[in-house]
Amino acid sequence: MQEMNLHLTGDMHAVSSAHHLAAAALDARLYHEIRLGEAEFTRQSEQIVSS
Repeated sequence: MQEMNLHLTGDMHAVSSAHHLAAAALDARLYHEIRLGEAEFTRQSEQIVSS
């Protein structure tokens, strides 16, 4: 039987990079939400989105 080579090393790098990006975004949101408080964070977020 022939060995199957899927060349997954590039795919694993892309998945890992996407995971790290999502984790950094979540960490930043939690940090700022805790620092500002939920109400102030929501107010500022809505201002940014609406402008």
